[in-house]
Amino acid sequence: MTDYDAEFNMPTLMTFIIALLGGLIGYLTHIPIGEMLGAMLAVLIAGRVYPKLSFPKQMLTVIQIVLGISVGAIININDWFSSLSIGVLIGLLCCMTSQIVIGYFWLTKRCNWSRTEAFLGAVPGALTAIIVMTDAQEKPSYRVIFTHSIRLIFLMVLASIIAIFNQATTEAPTELLTQVQSASYLLLFGISLAAFAAGILLDKIGIPAPFMLTAMLITAGLNSALPQYTYQVPELFLLISMALIGGFVGLRMQGITLQETIDSVRSGVMVTLLSCGVTLVMAFIFSQLLNISFSVLALSWVPGSLESMTAVAILLGLEPAFVMMNHIIRLTLLYLLPAFLGNSLLSEDKRV
Repeated sequence: MTDYDAEFNMPTLMTFIIALLGGLIGYLTHIPIGEMLGAMLAVLIAGRVYPKLSFPKQMLTVIQIVLGISVGAIININDWFSSLSIGVLIGLLCCMTSQIVIGYFWLTKRCNWSRTEAFLGAVPGALTAIIVMTDAQEKPSYRVIFTHSIRLIFLMVLASIIAIFNQATTEAPTELLTQVQSASYLLLFGISLAAFAAGILLDKIGIPAPFMLTAMLITAGLNSALPQYTYQVPELFLLISMALIGGFVGLRMQGITLQETIDSVRSGVMVTLLSCGVTLVMAFIFSQLLNISFSVLALSWVPGSLESMTAVAILLGLEPAFVMMNHIIRLTLLYLLPAFLGNSLLSEDKRV
């Protein structure tokens, strides 16, 4: 190995190890998205001592494929047509559009964010997809990542509080590796290769997050056509991916001042409150139009995580299958967002 190779590989190896150790500590704390937050803090702190920490761009490709498959594995298009009406889909789209528009104007007019940052910051959910999309910018925005992290933590903590008041407990996973058949590993490997090949083609025509998109679509198609097979990604792979995402976030946050952190947290809180306010208004309107429970619609359209909102629906007895399906559709639409945007919006970088 040459001196150049050693110099190139050592920072990457150190960053990888630091991110995994931080992610493990965060995972053991059982806090919401602990593996990502732990890795982020570990890399951020280590970067103060050793500023040469880095991740290769190729690692994002692996993360995109893992996350794309994990989302595609819960998508069954046949269930969409059998469990949801056109009215509910229209309501969900209206709610998501209103959340984006109001959040966008708040961030551009009151916080002086650029158009790109404001749009990505206002998107209601899909933190991992947003992180991959921000990486397509010349200068990835830490403010966007802060905003989505605050939103996710706020809503997951809120879900935990609801669970506590309903005298319910949530158990952390006891096994890091989900038990799947060996044939499923071969299937996942085949999906990964197909997603990688198709992603290269999308990347050439300028589609952001191409590997995540192809992995999700291929897996969703197979899951709908051949539901008898297992497509779930082993949990260990997901945890490692979340830790690596945290590492990427930590690298993006190097050099951020305390005032910038405070401003970003404030923006994140405001956008979260605005999104929740819009959700309540839209849920009330469509509950009257569709004769569906206001509580069920509000829980179905709030920009929280799929797992947390479904768990709350189970605890409160609010049609968990309906709630879960709405969040799956919302997540699918957000993961498709890069394909509709292209690079036209993401390439703008008017930092203020």
